[in-house]
Amino acid sequence: MGKYRLDMNDLDISQDGIILEIGSEHGGGSTEKLYDYAEKNDIVFFTVDFDSQIINRLPKNIEGYNCTGQDFLRALFPAMDLKISFVYLDNFDYEFPEIKGKPFVKRQKKRYDILGVKMSNDASEDCHLEQAELCHLYRTNPFYIMMDDTYQRELDSEYEGKGAKVIPWALENGYTITESEKFGCNPWDGYVLLRHGTCKHESCLKKATEGALCSYHHYGPMTGENDG
Repeated sequence: MGKYRLDMNDLDISQDGIILEIGSEHGGGSTEKLYDYAEKNDIVFFTVDFDSQIINRLPKNIEGYNCTGQDFLRALFPAMDLKISFVYLDNFDYEFPEIKGKPFVKRQKKRYDILGVKMSNDASEDCHLEQAELCHLYRTNPFYIMMDDTYQRELDSEYEGKGAKVIPWALENGYTITESEKFGCNPWDGYVLLRHGTCKHESCLKKATEGALCSYHHYGPMTGENDG
């Protein structure tokens, strides 16, 4: 789940939907962290990964699906008659300039070839955008999208990484950026938390008539401080 500082207990995650992870953990701890939160809060949790080796390593108590996120959301999820409260998107790998040609990236590309998929940054960005758009159709109020491996460039403030196409789409469709890594982070440590729906924080409710947001639900990079 990267090195982001997000504490899910600070979020008003709805119990009316599930927590979904697309891109099961490869040792980073995201799957177990999300599962533990869901279990403690009586929320259903699913994890999805297109690599059978990853799914086969999951603990038996975690419900995993071996397919792409798009296939899961198009072919399987509609029949479940469920909604989504929080989705963590961290699947199709991204080759940042800083890691281009590294041995582990070559191994990733070889594995993708075996699975019949060409690994490229454009494909990763398109994949995450399609998943975000599909999840949006099943959102609760509020609804969160967590984008990993996504950061804001200091030079022009544009977003780069897996969520490069998700962020502009989200901002045009009523989402706010509630938390993100500060400028200057390693690209693979970057993350962006997006929120859609009615804010329940007291400071937001007080400011609602002014058309303002509480300082937690703001746009831009975070330093780690918020008024929750």
